[in-house]
Amino acid sequence: MDVLSRKEIFMNNFKLFGIIVIGFVVIIGNINVSEAGGRGRKYVPDAAIIERPQSEFPPTPVLTHVPDKAVPEEMISIRGKNFFYQKDSDQFYYSNIKEVFFVKDGIETKAEELTSVSYRGKLEDKLTFEAPQESGLYSLKIILKEGDPVVWAKSLIAVVDTRSEEELVRQKAIEEAVKQRQQEEEEEQRVPAEQQAPRCNPNVPTYSQRGCIEEGSEEHKRSPYDGLPCPGEEVPSYSKIGCIP
Repeated sequence: MDVLSRKEIFMNNFKLFGIIVIGFVVIIGNINVSEAGGRGRKYVPDAAIIERPQSEFPPTPVLTHVPDKAVPEEMISIRGKNFFYQKDSDQFYYSNIKEVFFVKDGIETKAEELTSVSYRGKLEDKLTFEAPQESGLYSLKIILKEGDPVVWAKSLIAVVDTRSEEELVRQKAIEEAVKQRQQEEEEEQRVPAEQQAPRCNPNVPTYSQRGCIEEGSEEHKRSPYDGLPCPGEEVPSYSKIGCIP
């Protein structure tokens, strides 16, 4: 009986010791987890902390003049403020306009030939771009680089082809004449080499090279509209040399 009592006492003490050890391990584990969580909160910044305040973004552009009409594929201009901005301790002006879209029936058409001009506060900023090819009533959507992502024009733009039938016929005739001239020039360039005059050798006297062509003595290539009616303003001036007004 005494032996059994000693065994029971030993087992009870062993169980008590085991419970104490397990409890101590649990307590130490909780402390480590708590410290790890504290370290995590210390080194991982909150999203609200890294988010840039609104005051750091450039002012939102304001549209002051948007035309209510435009001609397909012709340049149009809008005016406003805050199209440009300055960075901290920087004397240069940066455009905040990324892209412009014409929106009709939920379909967006990107405006081509986008350019912007800043008058640095003396005058309103100007934004110029090409109208879409298809006629219709469009909303104007402007995508920004910084700050608010999108600016919408309050008024709509009616893209309408206002040219008369005579102007359209004249424009088509000019385009066909230019195309024909280009084809003729391509045919002239296909002349066999043996039919072309040789180039003059600069190291040999020209009197002994009869019929050769000296460098710089060739006729300048004519402009596409030389001898043809002058096109509209959409054609650069250098391409209209020799045209008939």
